[in-house]
Amino acid sequence: MYKKTVETVQLDSNDFAFKGQKIQGSTDMFKCAFILISLAMLHANCLEYTLEECKCGEGYKAEKNEGGKVECLGVMVAHAKPCNLPEVPKCVCSEEVSAILTDAEGSWCTNGKGDSKKKWACENKADWDEYKLKYDEYEKTLKL
Repeated sequence: MYKKTVETVQLDSNDFAFKGQKIQGSTDMFKCAFILISLAMLHANCLEYTLEECKCGEGYKAEKNEGGKVECLGVMVAHAKPCNLPEVPKCVCSEEVSAILTDAEGSWCTNGKGDSKKKWACENKADWDEYKLKYDEYEKTLKL
């Protein structure tokens, strides 16, 4: 028959055990964890906007969702976006296009099919550069 040996650990009021291992000075560790969690929650609450602070793009309006959080809700579509998200510019193409392609490298004007397919960058590069700067700033606010 199999017998399991259990080791007992003497704990002081400042310690706790995890998987049978004594961890000393846990009060300071818990205080630190509490402060970090509190700061994270405070930061998350600071990112919540009022209806007046929430800026939405075309086709969206600032409203409170079912949870009471303000976000941009689609007027004609059932879609929600975060407040103050920079608007993506439309791709401008002077030549005839069959489609606008968006991939990991950006947005492209395209025309043709198969081997005869042409692909070139959107011609409003300044708009896309400005969007990238705004989006990078937007992302920084999320990581604070």
